[in-house]
Amino acid sequence: ISRVRRIFSAHEPGIYGTREPSAVLIPLIEQGGVTKLVLTRRALSLPVLRGEKTPGDEDYMNMMRASMMAGMSIAHTSTTLPHGLSYPLTYKLGVPHGKATAYFTAGYLDEAPAERREYLLHTAGFSSLVDFRSVFRRTCGPVEVEETALISVLNDAVAETASNPVKMALAAFKVDKAVLERIAFYELSDPLGD
Repeated sequence: ISRVRRIFSAHEPGIYGTREPSAVLIPLIEQGGVTKLVLTRRALSLPVLRGEKTPGDEDYMNMMRASMMAGMSIAHTSTTLPHGLSYPLTYKLGVPHGKATAYFTAGYLDEAPAERREYLLHTAGFSSLVDFRSVFRRTCGPVEVEETALISVLNDAVAETASNPVKMALAAFKVDKAVLERIAFYELSDPLGD
């Protein structure tokens, strides 16, 4: 939390500032409320992402604010398995990093305890995991690479991530190599159908 105080008060005079951050901000970070703020802000953009609404300035601002809050949250809490798994897809197959991270998110959520999964999905405005996957596909499109190459890279992603105990420990639930494989291969094993 002291790092949070330095960063969020850096706009004040002095190297790290002298003013304490908002009395609202620290409890939000301590209780995971930043995640709720990010998800709620992103939920405001769902009609745009679903193609139900043409984006306006307010929609772009909501998406920008959600991204900014997510970045601040990540800076203090680190990332978890979908992010770690995504690097081989980006480096070896050229899949854009955000799309590569989102590729693993449904599998990660499917493995999460049901209560946590439902909280995250509903807070973000999704009715179900299928709804999340539909928006992901509509927004990002499928990962279009040769299946043999994809399988090889997914195996590499699992091996690299499984060998990193720090990254494995960041998951919000118990993960072993078998769970990691289910997360990595989720989109191939449970296709949404286009």
